[in-house]
Amino acid sequence: MKLSCDLIRDLLPAYVEGDCSQDTKAAVEEHLAQCADCRACCQRMGHPIPEPPADDGEAAALRTYAAKVRRHKARRVVATVAAVLVLAVLGTVLALTLHTMVYQRRPLVYEQEEGIWNLTEEELTTTAGEVDTYTLFTNYAQIVVTVTCGDGEDGVIYLYADGAAIQEYAFDGDDPEVCFYGLTSAQYYQVQVEGVSDSATVTVSEGRKTDFLSCLLLVLEELWAMLTGG
Repeated sequence: MKLSCDLIRDLLPAYVEGDCSQDTKAAVEEHLAQCADCRACCQRMGHPIPEPPADDGEAAALRTYAAKVRRHKARRVVATVAAVLVLAVLGTVLALTLHTMVYQRRPLVYEQEEGIWNLTEEELTTTAGEVDTYTLFTNYAQIVVTVTCGDGEDGVIYLYADGAAIQEYAFDGDDPEVCFYGLTSAQYYQVQVEGVSDSATVTVSEGRKTDFLSCLLLVLEELWAMLTGG
């Protein structure tokens, strides 16, 4: 039943007081659902406007849509948190790599007593016949030894600490370059080369790498050791 606004407003007092028939009440509420002016008039009279009930299909659709919105928001939050964590990790690794590059280029040099060759300050170039007369200090975890034979000789390179051989490397013919790992600044070291001419050139250094990739790999190795307890 289609009623005019004038008629609805005449019926509103009875509707508000509840003194109208069910048919009249239904007709008024149908009109109020479509007419904003009459709704405002009814609200001014202190009567709440009833919400039309949603049918089951509409309610289910609304619940489904709300669930999708919640899932979408949750995925966005998870993706944002993951992105922040990844950026934080990458930023930390980059900062550590740059710091390592600076340190590798300008390591701390500790003053040593007379007669100790400080490899952190300067690499040593000598001969196979003289290299074992030097006592070596390193502020690094490795020492690199290069032997230039030039005539295809076979030999062995020994690394000593406190008078005992702790590592060795045998080579056959080629000019070897060997890296001795796991060293500490708490000990002094000596290098001995056997099986080659005493005049063969021997270079001893810490073998520090200063390029970005090498420093990055060094940082990753240290982080992995921390995570695995190695």
